This record gives sequence, structure tokens and C-alpha cells, in this order.
Amino acid sequence: HTFYRQCCVDWEKKKGSQFPCPTCREVCTVAAEKLHINFIMRDLVEEAEHVSGQTNFVCQECNEENEATHHCTECSKLVCEECTRHHRKRKVSVHHTLQTIEEFTQSKQPIPKQIRTCKKHNKELDLYCVTCQMSICHYGIVKDHKGHEHEMLSDVAGMNQANLCTKADELLRKQTILEAGIKQIKQAEAALADEALNQKALLDKHFDALCDTLRTRQLALKNQINGALAQQAKILAGQREKLECAVAKMDSGCLHARLMAQSSDVVQVMHAYSDIVTSMRELRDKAFDLHPNTTSTIFFVEASSGSMEQTVEQHGAISTGVVQSGEVFT
Repeated sequence: HTFYRQCCVDWEKKKGSQFPCPTCREVCTVAAEKLHINFIMRDLVEEAEHVSGQTNFVCQECNEENEATHHCTECSKLVCEECTRHHRKRKVSVHHTLQTIEEFTQSKQPIPKQIRTCKKHNKELDLYCVTCQMSICHYGIVKDHKGHEHEMLSDVAGMNQANLCTKADELLRKQTILEAGIKQIKQAEAALADEALNQKALLDKHFDALCDTLRTRQLALKNQINGALAQQAKILAGQREKLECAVAKMDSGCLHARLMAQSSDVVQVMHAYSDIVTSMRELRDKAFDLHPNTTSTIFFVEASSGSMEQTVEQHGAISTGVVQSGEVFT
């Protein structure tokens, strides 16, 4: 799940070091400042801001996080003032065309994507070592990954992206079934509330014909009804909230998987693929109880024998139906 970093920091300050995710409520044990960057979401936000002209760009040449002031059309890079001066001095780029950042913004060109490079050789990551299960550059097969099985990174990422779409479709099908279960439970909650109201009306009608000595008993039985209603409603609410939480996770998981499946950042895809698939598989294979775990019936039982005093003292009772756990869908 993705949030602005400052929001995570503020949430951590409010909730403590082990704070719950605002979306799925699972406890996060990683410090907010150390959470990984969602590069796909960042690119989408930057692209949207770029189109609307509401962004400050960062230099893609240096590591200083300086604000970009120019765009090189040949290199397709955003550069800061310092890097612009170097760009104009180097033989290889002295004749390149540099746009001001205002010209670049007005042209509505797409934001240049940074090439992900190998930290060891500073070359583009274009291969995937199947043996080590990591992205590498072509220099890596000469020594560090010599003799290992390797494939083109774009091919492996493409297969994984297709698999992400398949997993998302599977999860969506289960999400639909869970949503149907939630609808059933909401109907049961409504029926339970209606039944409680009906039984209270019958109780009032019965006790109105009795003497004032029955009023205390009448109030006590009403309290029992309220207690039974609260108990059963709590069971249904808890069951519904679990399913709603699961649906929220599935919805978020599907969105994340599809965004990753459409990403051009194959390294990020490979980095996140295993965690995404594991999370979706856990949700897909988890068993859920889709039927209401309680009945919607509450009964007033009238006394049938004994003296008037006994009848008055023990008049009526509240009966609640109990059912076994409903169908579990896996």
C-alpha cells in the first residue's frame, strides 16, 4: 500500500513505532523513514503533475537531488544548473540541444525515465540471472555470474507482468464472492434488527395487560433482548468487518499488481514481484466464512404453569436461536 512519506511519518508519531497500515490495518514494523519507494506510483504522480504543470523536477544526472533547470533532447535527461554547465563543456554533448525547464513543461513531453544501472559496473540492467534470481548487466555474465543461467530481463519481467494480471484476475473473482457474502450478512443484520423490534412490540402488548407489579419484570426482559441483540449483532459485525478488511486488501492488491504489470521499470517489477504474488496467493487461498454466524430470531417465551405469584416473578423469557458456522469458501 502506498502513501506519502510524510503522512507515514506523522502516522508513526501518532500510533508508535509499530503502527497499523491505514488501509489493511496490518502492523508495520519498518520505520516510516525506511519504507521502500514505490517507483511506479512516483512516476505516475510526476507524470500527472507534469501534464498539469505543477511539479519541480529533480536532476537525473547527479546524486545531489538538485532541482532540474534544463532538459537535454538528445540524452533525454533532466539536468540541474551545475550539470548543465558540464553538459555544455563536454565534447560528447557540446552540440546537444538544451531546453529550459519551462520550455520542456510547455511542450508536454513525457518525463524521461531514468535507466536503472548495475551498482558494480554502472551499466544498464538488461539481463536476469535465473540462478541467483537477480537483475544484472551484461558485464555480470563475464565473472560474477559466469556459467549461470540467464535470460533477457525484459522477457522475464514480461512473463511476470502477465502472471501478475492472471493473479489479479483470480483474486478479483474471489473478491466478488466475498462481496456477495458481505451482502448476505448485511441482510441478516437488518433482519435481526427488525426481528428484535417485532419481539419488543409483542412484549409490550403482552405486558400492558398485566398489573404494575409486572413492570419491573418487563424492563428486565427488554434488557435481555437488548443484550441478545447486541451479542448477535456483534458476532455479525465482526464477521462482516473481517470480510470487508479482506476485500480491501484484495482490491488494493489487485490495483498494485496491475500497476506493476503496466510498469516500464522492470527492475522494480522484479523487486516487488515475489512479495506481491505471495500476498495475493495468501488472500486467494485463505478460507472465509460467508454465511451469517447467528440467526436473526429473538423469542419471548410466556410462562405456562405455576401460581400467579410465580408467574409474575418469572413471567416470560428471552430465547435466542444459535446456528453452526456457515459455509467456508476457499
